Amino acid sequence: MRASLARTERAKLPPLPEALTRTETIAPLTASRTGELVSVPKAFLAELLERFAEAVAAVGRGNVRAVAVRQERTCLDAIISTGTAPAGCTTDQPR
Repeated sequence: MRASLARTERAKLPPLPEALTRTETIAPLTASRTGELVSVPKAFLAELLERFAEAVAAVGRGNVRAVAVRQERTCLDAIISTGTAPAGCTTDQPR
């Protein structure tokens, strides 16, 4: 009788680089209130606050991407290992 040539082991995905799955944080403001008043032009303050908001939003978008990459890799690994998509892994995600 001839031995089966069916593959018994499943392929494994290589590990993701940490840079693709690491989430970022912004340190909280820790400056103590001194009570000193400082004059700053209103336009400068508005631009500064807008840039700060943009930076916070960029960190948020990066964190969403990192979580999505991690979830996609988990789903792909499960599909490769079992041949089916587990609950929570859908293929109809908008791009």
